[in-house]
Amino acid sequence: MGLFATRIQALGTENAFKVGVDIARAEAAGKDVIRLNLGEPDFDSPANVNRVACQEIEKGNSHYCDPQGLAALREAIAQHLCLTRGIDASPDRVVVTPGAKPPISYSLQAYVEPGDEVVYPSPGYPLFESFVDYVGARPRPLLLAPETGFTVR
Repeated sequence: MGLFATRIQALGTENAFKVGVDIARAEAAGKDVIRLNLGEPDFDSPANVNRVACQEIEKGNSHYCDPQGLAALREAIAQHLCLTRGIDASPDRVVVTPGAKPPISYSLQAYVEPGDEVVYPSPGYPLFESFVDYVGARPRPLLLAPETGFTVR
């Protein structure tokens, strides 16, 4: 019996990370590069955001919160969904996570069986294909084109 579970062999990486070496090489060569491979901003956090974050830490707001997220944030998200999308979402049905990977991976593990086909938008979130492979399903990219505004019609 090995140290790692056999499914770890199916865990790949996203192309967004694979091109990082090429991007670094181009930047080192002095080329002007606009990074579109990851969701990392090209600027530091604004000063007002840093100040508020420090104030909250000083107030003691540095501990775990409700697993669904802060109640006030969930309420604001529910209101936003109602106002902008017409979705009547109650705050108890809103879950805030630290990024997209956890809920996508949890959903795939909960709903997808090995051998299932999973359709996902492409181009799209880089995690889709590698995690579909990881759960033993078959990735089926739905190709989106600039001519349709990268939407399904």
